[in-house]
Formats: sequence, structure tokens, C-alpha cells
Amino acid sequence: MKTALIFGFLLGCACSRTLVVLENILTKESHSTFLSDLSNKDSDIVYKYATDNNLSIKKYGESLYQNIVILAPSTTSFGNGITANDFLEFLDDGGNIVITANSEVGDPLKELAGEVGIEIDDEGTSVIDHMNYDSSDAGSHTTIVADDFISSDVIVGKSPKPVLFNGIGMAADHDNPLVIDIL
Repeated sequence: MKTALIFGFLLGCACSRTLVVLENILTKESHSTFLSDLSNKDSDIVYKYATDNNLSIKKYGESLYQNIVILAPSTTSFGNGITANDFLEFLDDGGNIVITANSEVGDPLKELAGEVGIEIDDEGTSVIDHMNYDSSDAGSHTTIVADDFISSDVIVGKSPKPVLFNGIGMAADHDNPLVIDIL
């Protein structure tokens, strides 16, 4: 499953507690490199499935986590009645969120993204680029070679290598000072 990170996230927070919300059991395997890097930087990681009835981000009005990573792009609802507004409240309380999206992104994540200045394209669509497509692309021009990174060593490193992107289109609200285009 192709995914794209669309929100900033502080991976280097010392002594932080992170909730990783998984779409299914295969997600842990398909995202093993990212999750391994995360576990090397974060000492306390809790894994829950998106539909888990025990999924909770607050207890007694206090956030249970400093960070949330949502690796459940196509979920249509979260367990325990958690909504996009609950995640927005978590952000407003100072939490950090990373979400992933694919061509079948669910309404809760579209709503969350929209509230923070990211518009996600219609389900089932892909970005097409007739100028920067990869040579392995079979003619649809949807596998894109991306190398126009933001100039920030902290975010992308000193000399980022080009990446291949194949996925849904996203647009950032440039009037929102909290949204940073990485690519």
C-alpha cells in the first residue's frame, strides 16, 4: 500500500508516549522500517487497531499520548466513537499527529486533513505528471520521481535523494502558516 505522510511530527521527543493506530495486522509488516525507526526514538509505543472498541486518546480529560501515528487510511470509522474532532482537540492540546493516505482514504481522515489545511483528492484518483514520471511507469504517468524538497536539513536531511510517489493528490492551504509543503 502506497502512503504519504502529510502532517509534521516530532520523532525526536524524549520520554514521549506514542499511539500507533493500525488499519490491520499487515500494516505493522508493511510499515516495519518506519515503525522500527520510531521505536528506536520513542520508548513508549502503544499499538491499537482503528476499529478497536478500547481505542482512546484521553482519560479523565487528559491526553494519554504526546504523539499519534494513524496508519489506517481507509478506515471509515474509529473504535470507541473517536471522531475527527477528537483528533483536532488532541492537536489543540499540544499533541502531534502523523496520518497516512492512499487512494481509498476514508471520510474521517479526509475531514481531519481538511480541518488542518490539507485537501485530499477524490477516492480512487492518482496524481499524474507527464514530465516527471519514472521510466518504469507503464504509460499512465502516475509513478512520479519527486526531488523538489523543502530546503530544511531538519525535515528532509542534508541531501535528500529523489523518491518515487504513486498515490492520491493532496493540496495544502498556503494561507495556513502551520502547513509546510515538504515536496
